[in-house]
Amino acid sequence: MKNVNIERNKTVYVTLPNGKKTHRYVDFRIETKEVIFDIECDETQHQTIKYNTPCEQMRSDLIFVAMESSGKKYVLLRFNPDAFTAKNGDKFGTCFAQRPGAKAAISDKAQWNMRTSYFKSRLDEWMQTAPENLDVFQVEYLFFDNFDTFLLPSDVFSMTNLRKSDESSSIEIYLLSR
Repeated sequence: MKNVNIERNKTVYVTLPNGKKTHRYVDFRIETKEVIFDIECDETQHQTIKYNTPCEQMRSDLIFVAMESSGKKYVLLRFNPDAFTAKNGDKFGTCFAQRPGAKAAISDKAQWNMRTSYFKSRLDEWMQTAPENLDVFQVEYLFFDNFDTFLLPSDVFSMTNLRKSDESSSIEIYLLSR
């Protein structure tokens, strides 16, 4: 993505339903002449904050309403780097390991590379879509529960099958990564 300005921890000023003015943060924002692309890295699918609660949904809606006056289309990409259960029931582990007192580190590089590669391809596809072909507000969830792994390119999907979060796959990952 050449010549694209990516803002990190973008502050968005919103108005709550009670009329109070406040702000929310967006992990990453890319803004073009006609479209705003917000990217959220939703660790553990935001389950620790009850992701599917009205509060989390309202947050996305408030951000959309705040940018609505810009007249631009809005695309929200939500990326989960952690464990999820695919649509077909396969379970995938997290890409990270957390040690007490230390920052999280990538523990499954192949899984991380596959997910970020797919994410980049989806972002590229969204950015190349003509604005007139976009809805006003669209959300895509990547690597959340019920994610359809058959959407992945076949060579990537066969690689992810070896990285399901079961006991035997850690040996296969080690052997394949050498």
